[in-house]
Amino acid sequence: MDLHTHLLIHNIVCIISIIATFGMALFTYLNAPRKIENITWALMMLGLIVFYISHIVGVNLQNSSVSKTVLMLNLSVFFVVIFNLHAIIALIGKTREKKGILIFMYTSVTLFILLFLITPELFL
Repeated sequence: MDLHTHLLIHNIVCIISIIATFGMALFTYLNAPRKIENITWALMMLGLIVFYISHIVGVNLQNSSVSKTVLMLNLSVFFVVIFNLHAIIALIGKTREKKGILIFMYTSVTLFILLFLITPELFL
């Protein structure tokens, strides 16, 4: 297969992933919209959607400087990690006991994102 065929397959798989992830986020949130584990899991899924969209757009752009700018949205993977952790901690019912860890993680993620926004060459 040539490079264009690989890119086409990549784009199709990314679009399918976006649709499936959006469906999972919507289903999870609407199942119990007031439960913290459902909210954080849906936010994690939305972070994945941002990653998928920035990845598919960034890979398909011809201009490398614009592509790098778009790929900076891949910073959303940091939020995917923290929302996943928060959802799991909430799911097992340990939110109060692990509050310090959650505060530390949210602070760390925020600081890393600020660092990479200020100096994008460290991220890309």
